[in-house]
Parts: sequence; C-alpha cells; structure tokens
Amino acid sequence: GEAHALCTHLALVDLNLASLHPAVFAGMVLRVLDVRRNRLTELPAAVLSDLAPSLRALRLGGNALWLLPAGIFSALAALEELDLHGNRLPRLAAGAFEGLAALRTLDLHDNELGSLEPGTLHGLPALRVLNLGGNRLEQVPAGLLGALGALERLELHNNRLATIAAGAFAGLAQLRRLALHGNRLGWLA
Repeated sequence: GEAHALCTHLALVDLNLASLHPAVFAGMVLRVLDVRRNRLTELPAAVLSDLAPSLRALRLGGNALWLLPAGIFSALAALEELDLHGNRLPRLAAGAFEGLAALRTLDLHDNELGSLEPGTLHGLPALRVLNLGGNRLEQVPAGLLGALGALERLELHNNRLATIAAGAFAGLAQLRRLALHGNRLGWLA
C-alpha cells in the first residue's frame, strides 16, 4: 500500500508564503492545516482535494484571499472548522461552502464583505458559530440565515448594518448569542 505521512497537524504560520503548489500536501493525512498570517491570494482546489477526507480544521486567517470560487471546499465533507478571518474577501460566490455538511464553525470576520446574497450560506446544516463581524455589511436579507437551523452564535458586530429584513432570524431556534453592536441600526422591528 501507499505510505502516508504521520503528521496530522501542520502549521505553516507567519512564513510569508505567497502561494501553495497544487500537490504540496499530496499523500498527507492531515486533520488540521494552519496557514494563517501569510500572503496567500488564492487557494488551488487541488490543495484541498488532496486533504479530503481527513481534514477537520482549515485555518486561512490573516492572508490576502480575495476570491473563493463556488465549490472550492466541496471535497472537504469532514471539515468542522473553517477560519477565513482577516482576508480581503469583498463577496462570496453562491455555493462557496457547498459540501461542508459537517462544518460547525465559520469565521469570516474582518474581511471586506459588503453584502451576502440569500443562498450564500446554504448547505451548512451543522453550523453552530458564524462570525461575520468587522465587515462592511449593510443589511441582513431575508433568506440569508434561514437554512442555519443549528446556529447557536451569530456575530454581526462592527459592520454597517442599517437594515435587518423582517424574518431575517426566522428558523434560528438554537440561537443563543447575537452580537449586533457597532452598527448603524436605529431600531429593530
């Protein structure tokens, strides 16, 4: 049989990495990949598909990612934690999180997100924690959060929220914490 590396947690933090070769992790069985605080602007889909199905945590915070193509994470069915904080994401493609049925934590704080379309967060039935704080969001549209029935914590602080659509939080029966401070909300209906 094929020999696999015994390393299950790989930290490549603060190494000034600008890119990852598509086959860099081929043959590795990683549970945690931590590439925080580098200079990555994109993530080759092949890098992620080589890590499926073992990867449980992917930490990409503090890079310069500006685009997440639809389905980029689709091979990572066992992923439970996805950290994308502190990147340069201005928008999220519909289907960017397709296939992440086991995802429990999604951290998107401190990006440049100006809006999120309904359907952007669909396909995340196990999601418990969603951090969208520190972005440029101006509204929470109806239908954005409705498919997140397991959500317990929602961070929307320090955005530019002026509008939260009626029923925006409908279906969030497990929600225990909702952070809205640091926004432009005049009133809630």
